[in-house]
Amino acid sequence: MSISVNIFDKFKFNPKNYNILIIEDSKSLVNIIKNKFTDLNYNCYYSYNLTDAHKILKENNINFIFLDMNLPDGNGYEIIKKYASSGIKIFVLTSQDDEQLREISFQNGVIDYIVKDKDFFLKLDNISKIIEKIEKNKQSSILIVEDSYVIQEQLTEILSNRNYQTFSCDCIERIMEMIEVNDIDLMLLDVNLKDKNGIDFLNKKRNIIIDKLNIPVIIVSGSKDTDIIREGLKAGAKDVLRKPYIVEELVLKVDLNIDYKRKEKENKYFQFLLEQYKDVLEDSFNILTCDKHGFIKNVNKCLCELTGFEKNELIHKSHNIFNPSDNSEKFYLSLWNKIKNDNKIWKGKIKSQKKNGKFFWSELTIKPVINNKGHIEEYIFIFKDISKEKLLENYVKHINKINS
Repeated sequence: MSISVNIFDKFKFNPKNYNILIIEDSKSLVNIIKNKFTDLNYNCYYSYNLTDAHKILKENNINFIFLDMNLPDGNGYEIIKKYASSGIKIFVLTSQDDEQLREISFQNGVIDYIVKDKDFFLKLDNISKIIEKIEKNKQSSILIVEDSYVIQEQLTEILSNRNYQTFSCDCIERIMEMIEVNDIDLMLLDVNLKDKNGIDFLNKKRNIIIDKLNIPVIIVSGSKDTDIIREGLKAGAKDVLRKPYIVEELVLKVDLNIDYKRKEKENKYFQFLLEQYKDVLEDSFNILTCDKHGFIKNVNKCLCELTGFEKNELIHKSHNIFNPSDNSEKFYLSLWNKIKNDNKIWKGKIKSQKKNGKFFWSELTIKPVINNKGHIEEYIFIFKDISKEKLLENYVKHINKINS
């Protein structure tokens, strides 16, 4: 994947840009939800009944609704029927874990179905993360390969409601064309297409679709044959979905794969940034790295030019190779005690020695690199040559001494 644009500039999530309407007849619950999301910087409106809710929705640009199904003047399903297709994202809050209502809610575009049980407050903590992911979905695209126009439309509606960009085709011939034209993040691939078997196609194109482009594929099948699951996974598919869809299962599997893909993109971008920063440092500073025992692992060209050593003369040698004999041993003990015991960066001016025996002065930074267990993995040394400044400093001191 080539990266030419900062992927984080494409989407900067700011809760202040989003309006939430809480429709719930429990005043104490409304206050809890309102306070929580206000603290997170969302703009919160609330209503204890359907009548007031309709008025708020008419007068304000609401982005998300937290909807209780049992209200004093009617059923919350009225809100779902009227607003789910309007672009407003709805979270159902209910005391009853009704499987039929749950599936109907998802079929009608509800984003999540949250039961008000003992874990309700933990679930509230997760809603803001879901909202952010829903908004990030605008940057993700899904290719639906399905020969049934009706199912294409159903999937498009479900996924578009979660802000995904969707593309559709009904035959094998068009898949590669659509992939070449569009930046596809996930493919839903039906097994039984008009012109070919989807799994056979995936087997033949796996080296491009999965290995090269790294597009996750979910196989879709109307058959209960376990061979399809096995063959689909062997072909490189991430998962298998069976028709008729359970909508909640569909969106969960899609969201999981897109989230993984998104993190992968972000990691690649971070790696891209690190490489750029590394190049800047390599060109601008004198750098070496040592293992945790103090033996040199790597050294850049700038430091070789400064010290007169070849790179192969320094690798696996002790970092002390630059230390002149007249430097105080007590000074080095103090320096390393601070770094090793406190795991802190050390900065200071230090005299060092080149290969030819001549001295140079530098502002030295030693940074311990800590692993995820809190242990030092290696050290980074950055030398800034200040020999000219030190020479001038000594000259000024000499003149002042003569004049005094």
